[in-house]
Amino acid sequence: MKTITQEELDEVLTLHRVFINSKGEEGKIADLSNLNLDAVSLEGEDLRGAEMSSCSLSHSFLDRINLSGANLTNANLSFSELIGADLSEAILSSADLSFADLTRADLSDANLSGANLDFANLSGADLSGADMTGNDLRVVDLTKADLEGCP
Repeated sequence: MKTITQEELDEVLTLHRVFINSKGEEGKIADLSNLNLDAVSLEGEDLRGAEMSSCSLSHSFLDRINLSGANLTNANLSFSELIGADLSEAILSSADLSFADLTRADLSDANLSGANLDFANLSGADLSGADMTGNDLRVVDLTKADLEGCP
């Protein structure tokens, strides 16, 4: 797994912001696939639609991040803080979310099939319409979570 410098990460984030703000006319969509970004702080960043498959974000600070529509297939988000994060329509199939804090996160219409949610905190999370096929929810905190429409 490759690592990048903070300067390289900042450049990727800047180009992604330009891409979002220009509605795809300029900049470049962020591709953080197969990168080791453990313990990074991306609080409040807008990474909607980003390509982040097999990215490691373990022990990261991702509160209020916008990852709607992002591809996080096989990503490692274990022990990360994602309080109030927007993960609506994100692809999190086979992702590791064990011990992650997803309090009040928006996971509506997300694909969580086969994701590891062991000991994750999903209290107050919006999981409406999420695909949770193959998830073991016995040790997940789902207090006040919205599970409407989950298979």
